[in-house]
Amino acid sequence: MAIARWRQRLSDRDAFLESSLEPGERVIARQASRPFVTDRRILSARHLRDPSRGRSWVLDPLAFDQIVGWSRGDLHDGRPILRLTHHPLTRITWVPPRRFLWWTWGNAVGPVVETTTTLAFGRRTNPVFRAIAAELDRRNVPEGPSFVVRPAGTRAQRTKESRRPLGVYTRVGRIGRLWHGAPLSF
Repeated sequence: MAIARWRQRLSDRDAFLESSLEPGERVIARQASRPFVTDRRILSARHLRDPSRGRSWVLDPLAFDQIVGWSRGDLHDGRPILRLTHHPLTRITWVPPRRFLWWTWGNAVGPVVETTTTLAFGRRTNPVFRAIAAELDRRNVPEGPSFVVRPAGTRAQRTKESRRPLGVYTRVGRIGRLWHGAPLSF
């Protein structure tokens, strides 16, 4: 059931992206759940829940002419990333309607100005990854230094919070709980 809904959602997304193609624009590369790469731009779509209109698809086009720089990178496990720097683009996305000090809450959509777009891929042989890199090379867009995205801290620091003593709390009358068990860590 969930797989059928996922396939239907991908089919709806592809139909939305195909309807957004301009006359004479041809698709160079496409893959499930990835942006379309055309001879002019990168087209991606997001499913956005607007409180006033419900769920709808939002188009995020990025023309190759707007890209001023790019870099190839890797995640900590070797998966490739492209970081594209471009002229300011206004994108419609989720924003919190209410803010107080460092708390935000609520559900709204609104414009956000972005100057970088990061695209992550599962492997270097991905046709969308290869098509974007080839088109940027062909257009002589300046390539920046490569980078690696690593998790913050050491593994010991990241897993520190997940180590808790093994044991059981039991209810003792009306006063509270009693701890049973040895303070073991794993």
